[in-house]
Amino acid sequence: MGSGCSTPRGWHKQEDDEKKPRVKITFPDPVEDAPRKPRASLCEGGGEAGVAAGAVGAGGGLAIKIENCTHVPDTDLTGHSDAYVVVKALVDGKEIATVFSSVRDNSRFPVWNEWLVVPGDVAAWSLSNTEIKFELWDEDLLVNDYIGEAVISLQELVRRSRRELLLTTDGDAVLSSEVPRKPCQLRVSLEVESMPQTWPRPVPRETEGSYPKHIFMMSRGTRGDVQPFVALARGMAEQLGWLVTICTEIRWKPFIHSNSRCLTKGKIRFLPSGGDTAVRIERWEAKWAMESKSEIVQCAMLAFSEAEFFSSGPVFVHHVEELKQTTPIDLIVSAFTLTGLAMMVSECCAVPMAGFVLQPSCIPSSDPTWKCVVEIKKDNRFSVTNALESSCTSHKTLAKLKGLAEDNPFSSFGITSLRREFGLKLAQTWQTIFRLNIPMVIPMAPGTFTSPSDWGSRVVLTDFIFLRGGGGTDQGSLSPEIADFIRNARAAGRKLAVMSFSSMPVARKKMLQSAVKMLMESVLTVALIYVGKRFDDVIPADLAGKTESLKSDGRFLEVEGADFGALFKEMDCFIIHGGLGTTVEALRTHKPVAVTGLLLMDQRFWGGVCALKGVGPNPVHIDEFPTVCVDFLNDALTDQSEYVEKAQLLTWGDEESDGVSVNVQAFATLLDEGVLPVEVS
Repeated sequence: MGSGCSTPRGWHKQEDDEKKPRVKITFPDPVEDAPRKPRASLCEGGGEAGVAAGAVGAGGGLAIKIENCTHVPDTDLTGHSDAYVVVKALVDGKEIATVFSSVRDNSRFPVWNEWLVVPGDVAAWSLSNTEIKFELWDEDLLVNDYIGEAVISLQELVRRSRRELLLTTDGDAVLSSEVPRKPCQLRVSLEVESMPQTWPRPVPRETEGSYPKHIFMMSRGTRGDVQPFVALARGMAEQLGWLVTICTEIRWKPFIHSNSRCLTKGKIRFLPSGGDTAVRIERWEAKWAMESKSEIVQCAMLAFSEAEFFSSGPVFVHHVEELKQTTPIDLIVSAFTLTGLAMMVSECCAVPMAGFVLQPSCIPSSDPTWKCVVEIKKDNRFSVTNALESSCTSHKTLAKLKGLAEDNPFSSFGITSLRREFGLKLAQTWQTIFRLNIPMVIPMAPGTFTSPSDWGSRVVLTDFIFLRGGGGTDQGSLSPEIADFIRNARAAGRKLAVMSFSSMPVARKKMLQSAVKMLMESVLTVALIYVGKRFDDVIPADLAGKTESLKSDGRFLEVEGADFGALFKEMDCFIIHGGLGTTVEALRTHKPVAVTGLLLMDQRFWGGVCALKGVGPNPVHIDEFPTVCVDFLNDALTDQSEYVEKAQLLTWGDEESDGVSVNVQAFATLLDEGVLPVEVS
């Protein structure tokens, strides 16, 4: 324990529910079954070190009950874990107070029913900036073993004072040692009487109403992966009055809640899947893979995409089994990266499934022209290497790599081992999907691409889906900074272009190299807006000077974010990363589109669509874009532009439509026609 910290006595009381005081909590000396850990510590800057008995809520601390934990994994060579809980208060990520529970020996299902007080002047804590962190540990003679943790904002804990928290480690769900594995969950509750009077009171848990249908959505990944599911869920709730449970990474819980507040019908709930994709893609190996231009690496990334999420399999099964007891599920709707897991959950829990596929190139076909990875132009002088790269764009190669990824002998998870855990027969995912004719809904307009002839009859294209409104923010307007830039550019007779890579980690130096080159070498007078994160990589002095000069002249603007629905209507051409939503929004303006950036998986697909439709050049990696960017700008903005001519002839759906109704109706039709649970014979 660091300097400035003390260890006061009287920080916990163990008692049964019926013995809990009604009005005021007192905290006598520890009982015989006391923890073999310090009771509490109050770090420097956190306030007074001691709290008088009965002073809880008046500068004396926040009372939290540690109830029990389920499916605690064994961390010892013999016997079960000797579990205890550490509760920490964090303000802006800084630990200000810590308190420990007692130890429960040799149990996979430890029960505490123990009140702890997190010390400090809680009335001064900000509900929005304070978090409560629960850590589960196993006590050993020499070194204690960390098991997992859960973090919840104080605002959320106050809103609903009794919680069951999924424990995670390195982002992934903590799972039990027994087979089949189950998620480890900690149940805690907040003592309302210890809360300052200025805090809002907890909201009673709503009783479940009656809904025509209950849909369980499985999605993991980035915000772009989750967002279409939120749009679909809102449509199902608002238009049909359905109950929708979205099971995804806890990072997206606030995003889902913010887009569910204004519903007048139906209901959307959130459940955690475990995992944190945003953390994973920050690792060095993920960054290396994302920056690679190799088709071999791209195919491997696609092959390993579902294997990365296998740790969520037992969590999905647990949630569906629990929900079936209170609100039976009519349909599981899964992302393409969870197809094998959804098939397992469907069979294990006897619930029908359907896919909601945002990347159609992942659906296999024997057609040799149907590629899982779109090739891009590279500066590769070796024909042997080129031939090898080309061979890795086929679904035959992808199937082999998926077999290695999904049954990796060096991993604790594999689709075969998971199916065995749950007593299911072995099965090939896509062979089973096609044999059982399991529905796959692709939220793209018919004609976007030519579907392979060997796809099943229930692989259907609907319409592009967008999430608009409902998030509590202003929609359809531009910031004064952007509006002024556009107004001044038009007054100066300049054409307008926008460049954006969304959340893709494209270095600012690489972006500026292309942006400056286009603005300084184009035969036309152009103004360019870059929308996206501003990374802190080093910019050469010469490039930085040119950038500032262009900004001073009103020809270049960098902003962190913008409403694309409003911004894109003002643009004359687009340089984008190739994500589905951004690309279709651009195509709907009937203007030229160039796709560049890191070009990961579906981004290559959409770059290929733009080139095939004649509205832009072949997709090229951001490293090569400076060699073609000026030609694109000149060709796109000339009065006789072939790109513009072809773009104006194409239809990408109703520009004012968000596509939600069409997709909702597609799932309603599937349920009316009948969808059966997966059953492997």
